[in-house]
Order: sequence, then structure tokens, then C-alpha cells
Amino acid sequence: MECEECDPSCNSCSEYDVCLDCYDENEIVHPDGVCALPIEGCLQDPTTYRIEEGKFVCDQCDLLKHFYFEDGRCVECNEVLPNCETCSDTTICDQCIDGFWLNADFNECWTEQEFRTFYEDYITEECIGESPEDFILAVDEDDEFPGQEFFYGCGECETGFWNEDLTCFDCLTIDSNCAECENGDVCSTCKEGFIHEYKYET
Repeated sequence: MECEECDPSCNSCSEYDVCLDCYDENEIVHPDGVCALPIEGCLQDPTTYRIEEGKFVCDQCDLLKHFYFEDGRCVECNEVLPNCETCSDTTICDQCIDGFWLNADFNECWTEQEFRTFYEDYITEECIGESPEDFILAVDEDDEFPGQEFFYGCGECETGFWNEDLTCFDCLTIDSNCAECENGDVCSTCKEGFIHEYKYET
């Protein structure tokens, strides 16, 4: 029995054209024993491939590389959901790329400025937040945003403002010399040089 050389694409083989592993480390052994480059986005494991009508078909995408499965192929999330890093399907983004945050109401990735512009009546300049993660998602019971189920509001306001219904209001509306307040009725701290009148009541 003579020794027969493997196909040039094989590093080792069980038959001439049935590879066990590949000469090119970038290639993988497909289900028919042929060495070929993996399908883009497909999990690089031979068990995730099958042959259908003479073509390689992927059955499992590489989610760690941000691909999801649709109609027998792997599609990058960012291809159908702008600025989306990971997704479950064509309609659900799970995580946005750096610099963008998920707006759960629209299922879109927005910048902080887009949040502040769209919800400008609620997320004003006085609203504290290092990123939209600090904003509060609430049910839009008063239909402030027609067609939307939720809206984003402010979770915490700067000193000199109080938060009511996720909106910042200026303490100066209570008293022109008020520095801090907890609500719209009582000034808790006066500006320097002023004190509460009740301290002098006898």
C-alpha cells in the first residue's frame, strides 16, 4: 500500500481530499472535509456549518463579534441598527457602541445631546448626569410624547434647583434670595447674607 499525498490545503488528512486540519491557520475544515476560509461572522467551529445545495451555510453566528443570524447568514448589528454593538435580531439592540446610549423607547442608539434635545423640557441644563444612564425612564402617562410609551426625565438637579416630576425648577421662584430648596414650597438654605425670617420670630 503506497502513501498518497494529502491535498495541498490539508495539513493532515484521512483521504486525499478529506482534511483533518488545514495548512493555512486562517482556514477551517468544513463539513465535507475541505479547508476553506470561514464565513464572515460565523462561529469558527466546523459544527456550526452545513452543506446545502452545494454551498456552505452557517447555523450559528459569533455573537461576541456582534453578528446575529438571519436567513442563513450572519449580519453585523451595526448594519441594520445604526451605532448598535450587540443585538438580538434586526429590531432589538442590546448595547450601543461607545459614545451612544440605548433609548429603550425607540430602541435606537442616541448621543447624550440627542437625549437632551428630544426631551428638552425634562432634561434641561440643570439636570446632573455624566451620561444618559443617569436619566430616568418613566411611563408617559400624560401623553407628553404622542405615540411613545415612555419618556426620559431628570434624576437629579444641580444645587439651586429642585426636582419635581423628573423636571428641574429654580429655587429662585420661591424666593429671590433662596440658594437651596427641596421642593417648591420651602427654601432650605438662603443666599449668603440672608437668613430665614422665622429665626427672628418671638
